[in-house]
Amino acid sequence: MNQSKLQLILEQEGIQEFKDDIRTFSKKKLLKSFSASSSGKAKAALIIKNQIWQTFQWIQAGKHPLIEGNLRSYWYSHLKPTLARVDLLSAHDHYQTMLEIFVELVKTHKLFRYSDFGFDDEHWENRRIATKLFNVILFAEKAGWLRTLKEFHENYGMNIVVLGGTPSLLSTEYFVQHLSQVASLDQKFYLISAVDYDPAGAIIEGAFIEQLQSQGIQKIEIIPAVSLEQYTQEEIDLFKFPIPEKQATKTKKWLDATNGIQGKPFGLEADSLPRERYKQIVKDKLKTIPIERR
Repeated sequence: MNQSKLQLILEQEGIQEFKDDIRTFSKKKLLKSFSASSSGKAKAALIIKNQIWQTFQWIQAGKHPLIEGNLRSYWYSHLKPTLARVDLLSAHDHYQTMLEIFVELVKTHKLFRYSDFGFDDEHWENRRIATKLFNVILFAEKAGWLRTLKEFHENYGMNIVVLGGTPSLLSTEYFVQHLSQVASLDQKFYLISAVDYDPAGAIIEGAFIEQLQSQGIQKIEIIPAVSLEQYTQEEIDLFKFPIPEKQATKTKKWLDATNGIQGKPFGLEADSLPRERYKQIVKDKLKTIPIERR
């Protein structure tokens, strides 16, 4: 990133350069540096952005060690004490604010990577890098699929990822970095998904694809393993469940894309698909995929 573009981003985000460690600022100095002009109250997001940027800059300059821990460790050691000094801990969950800001600075602005901080990836056990089928990514929404996916990795050697719910950008970043060490990211990747057939599953699948693209995997074909054609009508009648009415907007978008079940807002859990059938579906899909060894 060129210097002028970087400076523009920093100015837009209200990020400044500070000589002293922001963690050592007094309440008075924090209010002076990070308050809204209208209310005089400290802005949590502004403090968090500046502390993150300062930590990154100091790590790059060798003035700060890599973080030994995960994102929550960083929250406890750097941000929570600072926000507490200006009474910003009680009203909102600013740990979540921190997570959202990291995504903005990493994914949207591309100012740095999570790995630049040395953060631990709590989900590292939930993935394996390909040893043979480098352009195939088998992924599942729920943690209970790990054993099934590991079996495929052991027998076929493709990439596997178990998301355990909403995908983590940090985990996706590490996954792509490790994958890039053994295969070119310029090739086309085939993603065989096992997510719930419902709006939430579609959102999770879409978020994972978007994260992969943000990390350099641009050519993607998604192959769903959990779809209506994999069930008998009797199984659909047995396993279908109504989509909650409170998800009206998401449900309409999903219905427009999938037609739900016979045009109605019903879904299917991925776990309702018998595992042996799932395994056969994946084996059949692999026969149709142009395999790239590197």
